[in-house]
Amino acid sequence: MYRIIAHIIADGSAGRGKTPYYSNTCKELREQFKQDLQIFGEMKIYERKPQVTELIYFPKVVTDLLAHLFDVQFTYPNRVPKLMFIAKKEFKKVFLQALFDDEGTISVQLALTIHNIKIMEEIKLLLNSLDIQTSKLFVHPYPNKTCKVYLYIPKNQYKKFQQEIGFSHPEKAEKLELVIRTKNREHRTRDPNYIEQEILKILEVGPSPTFDLANELMFTLNGIMPHLNRMLEEGLIIKKGHKNKVVWDVA
Repeated sequence: MYRIIAHIIADGSAGRGKTPYYSNTCKELREQFKQDLQIFGEMKIYERKPQVTELIYFPKVVTDLLAHLFDVQFTYPNRVPKLMFIAKKEFKKVFLQALFDDEGTISVQLALTIHNIKIMEEIKLLLNSLDIQTSKLFVHPYPNKTCKVYLYIPKNQYKKFQQEIGFSHPEKAEKLELVIRTKNREHRTRDPNYIEQEILKILEVGPSPTFDLANELMFTLNGIMPHLNRMLEEGLIIKKGHKNKVVWDVA
């Protein structure tokens, strides 16, 4: 129930008079959400993909019950349920994990983005209650739009975050593990020629996405890109695809 609440607050909708839904491109998270709904018994659940993102529709009685039991508002949510602050540690963890699964990012930094500053202030308190340090809140105003509120987890807290909260989102979990591994590696500076030879060895076996190359060589995505770009300019490798679907191959 705590995870369902978090998902509806983050990537869900439960407007008055409308069928509530949860929206996410990650199949694993959608399957997890459907599994969690079974706590309420057998019900009609269906999926639609009106545009880019799949939506899971479920009966409104679920959000009505949760709103009553946890004193939480799903139409324009404005705070975290008060019960969250006296809940068991494991309930706090699954609630926070669901929020980071939906609204967290892990690339240059581990961050969470929410549109409501009150909710973010309370999320910060929950993280601190688990002894996880956080940055101050950063508010980015957008003309004619709702402000975005950012919270960052310092790099020296990544391992603790992974142990205490982590991700159910498989791609985000892999990226966090990669960042931790590269941060902890003993030899941070390696000969560029050696690195590029290793890249070629991997690509000779077959084409590879950027993330897989970085993972294999224990680099961050930002760390491996200068090597790939230099090899591309020298004509040693070629790039296929676009944006986050780039695949590298030998020339």
